[in-house]
Amino acid sequence: MNQEGLERLLRTMSLLSGKTYYSIEAVAERVHATPRTVYRYLDTMKAAGFVISKRRKRYYQVVSYPDGLDDISNCVNFTEEEACLVERLISCLDDSNGLKGNLMQKLAAVYKVADMAQFTVKKGIGYTIDQLKMAISQKRVIRMIYASAHSECRREYIVEPFEFDTNYVNVTAYDARSGKNKMFKVARIEEVVLTEEQWTGEKLHVHQEADAFRMAGPEGMHVVLRLSLRARSLMIEEYPLSEADIKEVGKEFFFDGYVRKVEGIGRFVTGLIPEIDILEGDFLREYVHGRCAVGLSKTVGPASPEGQ
Repeated sequence: MNQEGLERLLRTMSLLSGKTYYSIEAVAERVHATPRTVYRYLDTMKAAGFVISKRRKRYYQVVSYPDGLDDISNCVNFTEEEACLVERLISCLDDSNGLKGNLMQKLAAVYKVADMAQFTVKKGIGYTIDQLKMAISQKRVIRMIYASAHSECRREYIVEPFEFDTNYVNVTAYDARSGKNKMFKVARIEEVVLTEEQWTGEKLHVHQEADAFRMAGPEGMHVVLRLSLRARSLMIEEYPLSEADIKEVGKEFFFDGYVRKVEGIGRFVTGLIPEIDILEGDFLREYVHGRCAVGLSKTVGPASPEGQ
């Protein structure tokens, strides 16, 4: 194998060693190889001792490594100067990324970078992610306490967690009681306990696609917004994935994309009403009008009696 082929093989190993299953076509596109070549890489990896899981006959992921190699990521070593650079890159991650604090703390513990000593993270979120990852890898049921933003109460769930989103903000789990797949925000999980019970509903696990505003749902709903420069900047800062759907036409900015639920984009629009025009999306207009009506009823007191 020549150097270029070896580099593609290593990129394939790195890609499949993450938390996401990839199709052969997706891997081929990312490593700039043909699907046939990717299949050959998989055969090479299996021969070397890698255990590769296949989901729905098309998607692949490395689930265990050869003896002596726990994880490809463990092969990375940094000089102190390199560690400082990595710290700066990690600090640029969105604060909602559950792994940001974990990465900073681990880097600080190993490399003693002074700047990272001041970094704090919400207590317990790293442990929660670790427990969820263990439950997924071992296909175990968990019992968790979840603080719901909708009902404003804490509730116990017994679920089968099976998938994180791209930055560990949410985890998707199958709830056998309701027979539904649900997405939970990791930061709202207050307690998680692994049980000895194995999954029984794996065939019912369904991938939940999340939109740029971190909301998951079955189908996308089309929205077109005209944004002021300030609204455009704030949208990208708060929801970085939205940038792909923002276009500049002349001197105006437009968000033209699909959302899974109205709550995510609705809360953002409600907070910037003077700077955003809803050009398409009646469901969003209704949501914003309703939020404004509730807000108005809470902030405007009863009329003063005449003569007072």
